Amino acid sequence: MKKRCSIFLAILTAASLLLSGCESGVDFLMNNTEETETTTTSTDIYMPIENVRTLNPVVSKDEDTYYIDKLIYEGLFALDETLQAQPLLAQSYSYEDDGYSVLITLKQGVYWHDGEAFQADDVKFSIDSYLSVLYSNLSLYNSYVDNIKSARVRDDHTIQIYFKNNSDVAVEKLTFPIIPKHKFKNVNAVKNSTEKFVPVGTGPYKAESVDVNKEIVLTANQSYHGDVKAQNRVCFRVLPDRLDAVNLFDINDLTTTFSKNIDRDTLVNNKDVQLVSFPSNEVEMIGFNCQRTALADPLVRKALACTVNVDEILETGYYNSGVRSDNLYYPGYLGVDSTEKLLSVDIGEAKKLLEQAGYLDRDGNGFVESAAGDEISIEILVNQEDGSRTAAAQIIRDGFSKLPIHVTVEQTDWDSYSAKVASKNYDVYIGGYRIQDNFDLRFLLHSAGGNPAGYVNPELDQLLDTMESGVTAAEKRSAFKSVRNILTEETPYYCMFYKTYGLISAKGLTGTIRPYFVDPYNGCEDWTVTYKLKNQILDSQDQEQEPKPQE
Repeated sequence: MKKRCSIFLAILTAASLLLSGCESGVDFLMNNTEETETTTTSTDIYMPIENVRTLNPVVSKDEDTYYIDKLIYEGLFALDETLQAQPLLAQSYSYEDDGYSVLITLKQGVYWHDGEAFQADDVKFSIDSYLSVLYSNLSLYNSYVDNIKSARVRDDHTIQIYFKNNSDVAVEKLTFPIIPKHKFKNVNAVKNSTEKFVPVGTGPYKAESVDVNKEIVLTANQSYHGDVKAQNRVCFRVLPDRLDAVNLFDINDLTTTFSKNIDRDTLVNNKDVQLVSFPSNEVEMIGFNCQRTALADPLVRKALACTVNVDEILETGYYNSGVRSDNLYYPGYLGVDSTEKLLSVDIGEAKKLLEQAGYLDRDGNGFVESAAGDEISIEILVNQEDGSRTAAAQIIRDGFSKLPIHVTVEQTDWDSYSAKVASKNYDVYIGGYRIQDNFDLRFLLHSAGGNPAGYVNPELDQLLDTMESGVTAAEKRSAFKSVRNILTEETPYYCMFYKTYGLISAKGLTGTIRPYFVDPYNGCEDWTVTYKLKNQILDSQDQEQEPKPQE
């Protein structure tokens, strides 16, 4: 009996040691293992795209195509981070005295990806191609060329472009991709080249392989004429939904992705990624109906603006995904500070403004009748289908209500909302716009045709036309400063903020990471990525115990 107990205790002790050994890294085969971390660096950059039907810029309307175009093609000009036009394929330019045409001298020593020389014929052919689809709604670039009348080649490196209207000739529109004439039989051949289109441009990357249903691979253009030459490959992988991209960072299957979601911070929570946010071209603003009795007075409009708690709106409805601007234009537009004249919540100042307008008694506690015998009653119009803006409407109502005025909120569906704004059947509306790259805001501000606010100012009209005419960069900036001053004083709209977009990248991404809404992949030519790899290895003693072949 004692012998059996001894055997049992021995087995129990051995089992206990074995289990204890599992916790300390000894497996059931008695091999000691150790987890190590190594790294590997790659120059292959992987990005997701959703839906690209063709890489032919003349007939594509896909947003992803627009961003890929930036890497393959070039325009005569490119917009920098303050949206000022910088020569790209153009060397220099000058307008005719009447402003109806611009003469552009092109850069020499520029070659297409297939080795052919870039010439003025390519520019004319490109313009003719875009104009051929102008009224068919096929191209992303219709609004870029809609004022071009024709183009004429002066010599191999000089092109003259003629316009229909001399107040719509700014070179900021001449950023559309230039395509090679020698690759097509004629303009009709461009329109018909879609599904199997292989792009040839002059940009820093050229197409290595194109499968619009699976993957598009771009490789460095070694003969690129620019100062910065690509040092890597860029691979665009097609995903059914870009939101799926965030999960692929965990398995090192993606390098970076571009997100417009205002809640992107929550999407990457607990992910080992880096996030760079930057201003978009989407403005969130308040529009005042300048044709209504009280709101026709700029003092009243400015008083209402002084009650708006933008910080609370950003936090409550927009996940803090916004950048303030003191005017409707893009933050830092043309290099001009856009925070100098920001309004802050100041109820005392708002009451003073109402008193100056004749709508408040000297104590600031009640109404006095204006000359027309009116009191101020405000209805805030908002689209009920937009949760962020409905949240903003409640905060704006609370701010307005701190003044002795009557305030209500009207929430309607999109169709009714749009109809009311278009017909100016509102007092105040909360809205937003995604603005074209060249930031021509005449659709919001110019008297001609009727803007949504019903605002009329001939001096402003002239300045807006000047900004889009054949003027120098310095003259345009000067006109813009005057526009900004008028908007500050008149307040037909109140700019709350510009939404931000985000570039989500692997932690190991290094290089020039300077995205902006025109080009979220700006600087990608020198990107590299370092991945961490985890390995399990056997220690040296265990490696010596590996079975040996029998003799």
